[in-house]
Amino acid sequence: MNNNFSRTLIATAVVLASSQVMSQALEEIVVTAQKRAQSLQDVPVSISVVTGDALKNTGVQNLESASEYLPNFKVSRNAIQDTISIRGVNSDLQAGGDQSVGIFLDGVFRGRGVQSRFTFADMERLEVLRGPQGTLFGKNTAAGAPNITSKRPTREFEAEISATYEAEYDSPEISGYVSGALSNNVRARAFFLTREMKEGWTNNAYYDSDDPQSEEWTGRLSMDWDITDNLSAVIRYEHYDFDVNGAAYEIIQTSQIPSSLAPISTAGLASLGLIDGQLNGKTNIGPGVDPFGGYVGEMDEGTSFFHEGDGDEAAVTFNWQLDPGTVTAIIARSEYSFDRYNDADFGPLAVANLFESEDYEQDSIEVRFSSDTGGALDYIAGLYYQSADLAVSGDTQFWAPSSLGALGLNGLQRIHYLDQESDTWAIFGQVTWNISDVLRLNIGGRYTDEEKSAVQGANLYGKVAATQPHLPAPGTKLPDPLVGALNPLIEMGSGAHDNELALAEDDFSPTASLQWNTTDDTMLYASFARGFKGGGFNAFSLAGNPQDAIYDPEEATSYELGAKIALLGGTAEINVAIFHMEFADMQTTQFTGNTGFIVGNAAEATSQGFELDGRWMATKKLLLSGNVGYINFEFDDYAGAGCTGLQIFTMQQAGLGQSGADCSALGINDLSGRTNQDVPEWTASLAAEYTQLIGDNYDLRLLVDVNYSGEYYATADLDENTVQDSFVKYNASVIFGPLSGQWDLSLITRNLGDEQTFSYANDVPLFPDSHLVAVEPGRTLAVRGRYRF
Repeated sequence: MNNNFSRTLIATAVVLASSQVMSQALEEIVVTAQKRAQSLQDVPVSISVVTGDALKNTGVQNLESASEYLPNFKVSRNAIQDTISIRGVNSDLQAGGDQSVGIFLDGVFRGRGVQSRFTFADMERLEVLRGPQGTLFGKNTAAGAPNITSKRPTREFEAEISATYEAEYDSPEISGYVSGALSNNVRARAFFLTREMKEGWTNNAYYDSDDPQSEEWTGRLSMDWDITDNLSAVIRYEHYDFDVNGAAYEIIQTSQIPSSLAPISTAGLASLGLIDGQLNGKTNIGPGVDPFGGYVGEMDEGTSFFHEGDGDEAAVTFNWQLDPGTVTAIIARSEYSFDRYNDADFGPLAVANLFESEDYEQDSIEVRFSSDTGGALDYIAGLYYQSADLAVSGDTQFWAPSSLGALGLNGLQRIHYLDQESDTWAIFGQVTWNISDVLRLNIGGRYTDEEKSAVQGANLYGKVAATQPHLPAPGTKLPDPLVGALNPLIEMGSGAHDNELALAEDDFSPTASLQWNTTDDTMLYASFARGFKGGGFNAFSLAGNPQDAIYDPEEATSYELGAKIALLGGTAEINVAIFHMEFADMQTTQFTGNTGFIVGNAAEATSQGFELDGRWMATKKLLLSGNVGYINFEFDDYAGAGCTGLQIFTMQQAGLGQSGADCSALGINDLSGRTNQDVPEWTASLAAEYTQLIGDNYDLRLLVDVNYSGEYYATADLDENTVQDSFVKYNASVIFGPLSGQWDLSLITRNLGDEQTFSYANDVPLFPDSHLVAVEPGRTLAVRGRYRF
């Protein structure tokens, strides 16, 4: 662990230990991790909790930034989607799959990566549940589940308007809400947020722009309706839209392969000053160089990247209170659509562009009965049904007029698509046997049945006229023999195809735990759980064999020992969990070698480690919190891992194969005994909140936090050139306002040391042994004003 960070922890502890100021008890944290409201200290699960207000006060705007504060939990953004990782397990990088870590908002499942981006709007709290949560939360929770609760309408009228300006990236934000009673039995809350970032942190010399720039808007309307004394409804509707222009990608290493073997070499481009191979906030992505003597203008979309879309979600939750318990029904519909463009060679060449679109619709209903608590047996039983439709299309443009001139073509257009339907139903239940006042046994299980069907295909067209790349191809579909000849460039495998795919699977996910309250202040537990992530289809499969487009479910089995302890008369808490997880048929991502990703199944993997969380109300003015996470993740058997770009190139030169799939089949990059992508061995966070009275009517709050991450590989093939070194980031906020809370002013800074880091890396398509990274923001400084009515 970083020595400076360790010294900071020790020094802080020494100072606080000498404090003689009177303390006060901690506020109780209430969670819904077991589908009912409980104290965090009573739940036999490893959970980290952070409130929405705390995140806003530290300038956190998304799940990616929030993950810095939570042990063994990491979120990163990449060219495909947001990837969420818990205890070393993360999601596949292709549009046809769901997340391995499903998100839940007010009980509604959000299994797609893009849906995580607006979960923070008007949030009450974030609970990160670690370990398989299949019994109560269902499929795609094999590693855990972020469980998010939004703010509810209030009985008394209240309203707020907030304005924030971040100076470094010229980013204004305005948000607000109004809440209160509409009648004796109806309460409502309306929230909105609009945010713009006019300048990003990476300068694109070709377009003379600071990327990325973005505009976001979201709004939510929620209503609580007391229909009768025993029946109530919670109604929620929200809409969001986003527009991102430009991307913070940089090439950090240039290939040393001789130009005689790789005619389009990054070494040659570096000698021309077009690629510098350094992480320095500069890039040159754009169609600036045409190695084939074609049409540069054909490739120019005015930006290196765009991602624009919108989404809607509507949900109604009914609660019917009966003498023995409560019946809850959650009926929801969620949908989104987006278009995305990437300069697919990620460099200064006019070679390849990629246009994608995605449309998703999901309908779900959950009905459950929760018994009243306090008897010998407490129980929950329920049914769940979900249907979903997914349509994905991709259009990859290859421009090489001089090379294809003999064929009468000036370019190629590769189309891939997936139209998928799925139906899932499940029955679940959990029983708590209160053996005595201090001993409880929890047993549960969930049976899930899922069917998926799809049409997946890929075709290759020749472009025969100068048209805008994103328009339908004017050429005709190329015959398979010609496709085979072009395969080293376009990876079409055995040729064009249009396959019908089907997948049917079922699973039983059990759980069991034993809780023992050794004292009034200490609870020990031991637990066992199983979870699974469903199989799926590769949207980007370019092979003709339909079986190559299908991958199997993954399963996780977890064993956990934990303790939740209150100390110092209720002024401190320490929670610890030690875990051992075993994975079978783990789903992993493989880079195809040129411009795509597919998902396969690794044989086995093991993840083990611990989480330690703590809070201490050191004085009436000072609250300390901190956590430490440790992961030892290892693939037990993964001989067929995805290869690095250099390994694929070397295989091609030796005449052993052509594609990334060929390289994996040969076992060239055997990752058995190695770790996984996005898995720092150590993570830690320390935060302090100090409140000082100013005069008789005002107070000043100072919030400081320090977050540490160990080194990790930022790509799935574990290329040594894609290691993000360990780092420490410092954040601080100062909030001043009257004791009445009517208004406040804040100064908020993040990444105070301006640490340069990246969250994702990959081989540069078409450039073996060169690497690109997705750079994270540098230092930010924002001022915020809020007024409450």
